[in-house]
Amino acid sequence: LATAEQPLAVLFPRGHPLAGRRTVRLTDLTQAQWIDASDTAIPLERLRAVCRTDGFRPRIRHRGTDLHGLAALAAAGLGLTALPLSPAATLPGLTAVPVDEPRLVHRTELVHAVHPTATARQLAGLLVDEEAAGDEVG
Repeated sequence: LATAEQPLAVLFPRGHPLAGRRTVRLTDLTQAQWIDASDTAIPLERLRAVCRTDGFRPRIRHRGTDLHGLAALAAAGLGLTALPLSPAATLPGLTAVPVDEPRLVHRTELVHAVHPTATARQLAGLLVDEEAAGDEVG
């Protein structure tokens, strides 16, 4: 079993008043406008459950798994979205601000046989490298 964890971040368009913060509290954003992109980003119903609120209402819906399409919508100011910090920090036109409260992480697990194949070993190595890179960012 290989695992990697990294913090979640909220994506703000550059110039947004909260884009300059070091961290954000998710509960402070319950009434913000969000993008419902459950195939690409953290599902809004999950954010509602974690924060025990009926907030996090979507302004628009994004269907599919096109991360750059989602990023373009967020950068245009059409709503916020939450992603693992590592990919979020690389998207153009956005500022990824880590969530500090509640403490949330995105966890990736690779379950493999006792003697993993070369491909499984390579993927496990990538997970470990990604986790180490995430530790350097945070």
